[in-house]
Amino acid sequence: MAHEYYNRAAFPHFVVNHGNWDIYANDAGHCAAIPTADAAADGCGASNFGDARYVFATLGVKVPAEAGQ
Repeated sequence: MAHEYYNRAAFPHFVVNHGNWDIYANDAGHCAAIPTADAAADGCGASNFGDARYVFATLGVKVPAEAGQ
C-alpha cells in the first residue's frame, strides 16, 4: 500500500537506492525514502528523507537538476 504523501506520484525523480529504500525527490528538491517492493513486503514504510542538501551530506549523491536543484 502506497503512503498517502510519500509516494512516487508526489516524489517522481529517482535519486538513488539506499538499502531497503529508494530515495526520490519532488520538483522542490524535497526527498522521500520509499521502500523497495521486497522491503515493503517485509513491513518497511515510506518516510521523509530531508532535502537535496541532506541527501548529499549523508549519501554523497546529488539530486537531479530536474528536481529543483
